Amino acid sequence: MSALLRFAPMSCRAWGDESVRRDSESGAYRYLIGVFIQDEYSSDIAERLRAVKPSALPKLHWRDLRSAERERSIEAIARLRSMQLVLVTTPLEHVAEERARRKCLAALFRELDGYDGLDRLILESRTAQQDKRDRALFLRYRQRTKKGGFDIEHRSGQDAPELWVPDQVLGAYGDHLRGRDDHWSALRDQTIVTEIEI
Repeated sequence: MSALLRFAPMSCRAWGDESVRRDSESGAYRYLIGVFIQDEYSSDIAERLRAVKPSALPKLHWRDLRSAERERSIEAIARLRSMQLVLVTTPLEHVAEERARRKCLAALFRELDGYDGLDRLILESRTAQQDKRDRALFLRYRQRTKKGGFDIEHRSGQDAPELWVPDQVLGAYGDHLRGRDDHWSALRDQTIVTEIEI
């Protein structure tokens, strides 16, 4: 049983986002997928994050925030004591980004599968064609494993503040990869990090 399933709540949804960050040690890029596990104790996360979102921005996006704004968003997430999951690839080098995404998503499906309390994985929408490829990957996974369980869908980051959580978690972890732990330390104990071999 995975670490995620040991600590997952009785009923939840998962919200996922992606990022590409450079590793300070190797200098190579890594592909990351972050997931926020939402349960009954974090049902008000949308309201909390809207309260700390700068009014000039359509959503919380790590790279658009100043240091003090990042601090407020991380504090709001850390106070929930919710569970996050980060999947990070080994250095990409000559691996295409979309292949890295497929590997991460396949690992994520396996990580989340088999847990009856999870009814849906919501990923941030990219283009219609890219979302279609994610869906096709998921359906192939379902056909191969012959399991039921959660479904997936895509939503706009502007319309779903829950998707801001993995964005902020990945931002903090990405800074950690570059040797800056200003914000990651607040989330470390409630985030499971899994490295995916590419």
